Amino acid sequence: MTNYGLKVNTKYNLKDYEEKVMTTAGDVVLFESGIYKIYCDGDIFIKHNLTSDLMHIKCISVREDIKINIECVGKIGNEANEGEVCDIYHEVLVKNKNIEVNIKAKGVVEGNAKIIYRSNIKSEGGSGTGKQKAEFLKLSEDSEVDAEPALSILGDDFKCSHSFSVTKISEEKANYLALHGFEKEDIEKEIVESFLNS
Repeated sequence: MTNYGLKVNTKYNLKDYEEKVMTTAGDVVLFESGIYKIYCDGDIFIKHNLTSDLMHIKCISVREDIKINIECVGKIGNEANEGEVCDIYHEVLVKNKNIEVNIKAKGVVEGNAKIIYRSNIKSEGGSGTGKQKAEFLKLSEDSEVDAEPALSILGDDFKCSHSFSVTKISEEKANYLALHGFEKEDIEKEIVESFLNS
């Protein structure tokens, strides 16, 4: 068990995961959970799904004038998988000039599942822009989202913004779909699909 602060605990022990280190650029799809350290040698787009496991990604710029993108999307929790925990950490360390960083997370949680989401953009003398955006949709009262977005910017040459939201399905949206002919059992499915694909 690991404690992240702010009374956020994960059932995963970081010592159980071997860090995978790579230097790369281009499109990267991560299928295996784990801890990744990625040295970004050019424009890079990293994508992974939400899973009931641990996924920690740390990107480090090693060249000027590149874009670093991390995106995750997905849904966890259902009656068959009681107590699922999804533990995600995204970090980008900017060490070079003119780096563009975009971190985006979008997840749906239901049942008694839990999403732990932390992200951090760090700049150590680098320049450029950074954006973090995390959106989560809770489908039940027993589901949980714990999040810690952070910015660690040293200097005035790196401009950053971040946003974070946790919402539920609103009665207004559900009623709107019902008025347009959607059956009750299809309303949640339609809202979730729209949320994940927007």
